[in-house]
Amino acid sequence: MDRSDDGDGHFGPYELKWEIGAGGMATVHAASLPGPGGFEKIVCIKRIRPEMTETEGFVDSFVNEAKLAAVITHPNVVQVSDLGVASGTYYIAMEYVAGVDVLTLLQAAGERGVLLPVVAATYVARELCEGLDAAHRQGDMSGRPLGIVHRDVSPQNVLVSYEGQVKITDFGVAKSKMKVMTTMPGLIKGKANYMSPEQARGEPVDARTDIFAAGILLHEMLSGEPFYKVSDPARLIARARKEQPVPPLSKFRQDVPPPLEAVVQQALQHDPVDRFPTAAEMSYALTEVLNEGGGTYGATDLSTLVEWLLDDAEEAPSEPVELDSAPTRVATADEIRQRRMKRAAGLVVKPAPPGVVASDASRAGFGRRLAKLARRFLAADTQEGG
Repeated sequence: MDRSDDGDGHFGPYELKWEIGAGGMATVHAASLPGPGGFEKIVCIKRIRPEMTETEGFVDSFVNEAKLAAVITHPNVVQVSDLGVASGTYYIAMEYVAGVDVLTLLQAAGERGVLLPVVAATYVARELCEGLDAAHRQGDMSGRPLGIVHRDVSPQNVLVSYEGQVKITDFGVAKSKMKVMTTMPGLIKGKANYMSPEQARGEPVDARTDIFAAGILLHEMLSGEPFYKVSDPARLIARARKEQPVPPLSKFRQDVPPPLEAVVQQALQHDPVDRFPTAAEMSYALTEVLNEGGGTYGATDLSTLVEWLLDDAEEAPSEPVELDSAPTRVATADEIRQRRMKRAAGLVVKPAPPGVVASDASRAGFGRRLAKLARRFLAADTQEGG
């Protein structure tokens, strides 16, 4: 059903509030769904750009994204609540996550000249694997496996809320048995700098492709460096196809425990047979690492780190530091903005969270380099005939 857009902030049944982001193919707005008695639900509206509706296969891909995400109900997956058309424009209504993506966190850490705490990177990766496992195991209404593979796990598609929740989003290029269209053999879908070798070769993929991408993301969170230090998509794909040693994390920092290094190495094995067979097993291995470190890190701690990283009024530490007091949980984006204003006025000085370490001066701009490489592929999925 085509719902109208009255051009005054109303879009179908929704009221658009502000633009969150815009790309070459779609725009994303925060919006509300009003109801009787003052009811209001905040959602996120993703709309296809009008000119993209004529692009072959794009609407089908958009519909596929909504259909796949809608069947997955898990706290580590952004929930989709509606798919529709308003004024001839397709849209998806999804859960609004007040927070940022991992790419933003890495860029913020780079600008401060610090590396993410080992425990924080481990926790984010564990939560990501929990969401991926839910997607991989998802069945249809009869319980038959759908065979969902995300195929686009990347820092831009992993969100961290101000509350410290981790959620995977954007199933736009995902593969499953319920797709309305099928990827042609040899066609490559996804971001080149997070592709598995088999994905880069245009071969059939399964859940282990997502595990490889999760391994790249974990390596980047721990090292603070792009896994592939190449910016040209064609060269990236050629490099991803070839077997190569995984740079040991000891090259970048000295506080990564051997069990965590082993997890990263296994996730990034060239042959899918040598990787974790399921995201659940990778999640279990990461949980073991967290438990060996005390097992107390959680959303509240991650929330504190997010707040600190995004507070650009702070100075970067010159050496490892610890909090002198209990973490402060971040409740809302408004609270964060208020705290930033106070810090900018010199009213509050807050030390860095535990585990934050200074990066080498020679790598002080790694977050900007990582963002530059990653955002090069944000506007469109890389497609190459294989």
